[in-house]
This record gives sequence, C-alpha cells and structure tokens, in this order.
Amino acid sequence: MKLLMRCSQMSVRVSWEMRIEMMAGAAVTPRWREALRSMIEAGLSHHEARVLLEEASGRSFAELFIGLEEVMDPAAHHRLTALVSDRLAGVPLQHLVGLWPFRHLELVVDRRGLIPRPETEEVVGVALDELDRLAASRATKSGRRRPLLALDLGTGSGAIACSLVHENPQCWVLAIDRSTEALALCGVNLGRLVPEERHRIRLAQGSWFAPVAGIGNIAFDLVVANPPYLSRAEWSELEITVRDHDPYGALVAGETGIEDLAVIIAQAPNYLAPGGLLLCEIGASQGESCRELARRAGAKEAKIRQDLAGRDRMLLARFS
Repeated sequence: MKLLMRCSQMSVRVSWEMRIEMMAGAAVTPRWREALRSMIEAGLSHHEARVLLEEASGRSFAELFIGLEEVMDPAAHHRLTALVSDRLAGVPLQHLVGLWPFRHLELVVDRRGLIPRPETEEVVGVALDELDRLAASRATKSGRRRPLLALDLGTGSGAIACSLVHENPQCWVLAIDRSTEALALCGVNLGRLVPEERHRIRLAQGSWFAPVAGIGNIAFDLVVANPPYLSRAEWSELEITVRDHDPYGALVAGETGIEDLAVIIAQAPNYLAPGGLLLCEIGASQGESCRELARRAGAKEAKIRQDLAGRDRMLLARFS
C-alpha cells in the first residue's frame, strides 16, 4: 500500500511538471498565466491555485493579475512546482501556506493541531454570544463588570481561546490540552496576540478537567470544547488530506466516537458557575446521544444547535 501511495505521488509530481513544461513551450520558465491555467487543469480549484501563486510569488493575486503575462522567475517556479505537487499529493492547503484565517485572527497551522474549520468558527460565535449575555446579566449598579472565566478543553491550535480573548475584553481563558505538541502550537498563536490579550490566557497540560480537579472554589462561566468525536471506522473513511495530516488523537475518540464527549458532559457540572454553559462541538449524528448524556448528568437545559449546513453541530447544556 505504501509503495502504491509513493508511486501515485510520484506520478502526480511528474504530471504537474509536464503540464508546466508543456504550457511554457520554449520558455525557460512559464508565464504566470500559464502556471495558473496548468494548476487548474491539474485539478486544483481556482481558490487553491490563487493561494499557491501568492505563496510562491510573495505577492497578492491582485498584484499578480496585473503581470500575468510576465515570465516567472526561476525561484518562484521551483517553489510553485513543489507546492502544487504536495497539494496534489494530499497535503492540506493550510499546511502549505502555514497561516490561515479564523474569524478575526490569522493562526499558525501545522501537523501539531487540527486545522481550524468554519464549524468551529460558529461555535466561537455562540460562545461569544453567551459571554455577552452573562456580562450583561452580571453588571453591577456602577456599570462595572467582573471578568468572565472560560475553560477551553482540547485547545489544539488555540483558535477558540485566542478568539475569545480577542473579541471579548472581559474574558479570561484557561486552555487545556493533553498534547505537548498542541500546547506548543497554541503558545505560538498566543504570541501573535497583543500583550493585553495574551495576558488573559493560561495554558495547562492534561486530559480534559484533570488540571483543575481538586482545586477548590473554581467555577467557569463557560466550558467550551471541540473534542475528538469520530469513531475509528469513520476516521478510516476520511479524505487523506484530513486522515494523514490532522492529529489522530484530536480526531478519534474511540470505537463509537462519543467517548470523550461522554467524559466532558459527565464532569462539566462540577466546574460550571451557576448559570454557566457547557458548549461542545459534536458530530452530525451525535445530537440526541449528547442531549441524553447531558440530561443524565443533571442538565436543566440541553439544546442541540445546527451549523450553517443544517447539521447537528453543537451541544448547549446548563446545569443550574
């Protein structure tokens, strides 16, 4: 199987380089327009082709557009050839460029953490709405508002934690992950925040609530998690762009896919402040199972919210 994969990747690379040479004709290197056309013919989307052109050239596509008839310089040609070959072999576009937008931030992304996805951006939006609601309800007569404390379980790249402090100046976050590599990546993204925002995030290593277990008088206004929620069978069916490049431990919970969600839901009531919210990203088929787990844990309110595609995507649970 590995030999077949290597052969397939080699044929992709040869195919791409042959396309470039054919489009270039007698030129030493192709023109930018020819490279763009060749990438699309090789199977890349227009968006991917533009992003890789920007990465190889160091210029925006708007700048490139003006000079599409210019011949590529050899260094850019070499860089683009490598980028496109890797992309066609299944390397995620986000890993090739190294930075990726998430809401109002640009995050470093690599193999140490999950690539932040639009569904998680929606989770952050719900979390911010909840923090606004809590802040308004707890404002003092003088108008002063106390800090809001959030717990980000399985922080990975830090996308959720960084967005919460970036978009809500009252929010403080404890971000937990069991992976030392993921925490290192999260630390890199913390470093991209301004000092005032960075100051409001703390990192801890451990499995789910373990780093705060046994600490007295600690209660969070919000517990948010994007845990592994795939089964091993589901993982084996993923596209290679995800299966071979996102961390296995951040994707797969176990045989059923709901194992980690069950742990988080069962333990969350011990760490939530009165009126606080548990917010979990879930799989599209796990809505009813998660709602039942929340009820068993004593939830007074357990709702399932859909994403923009109409699929079950979030559990919202209150226990007091």
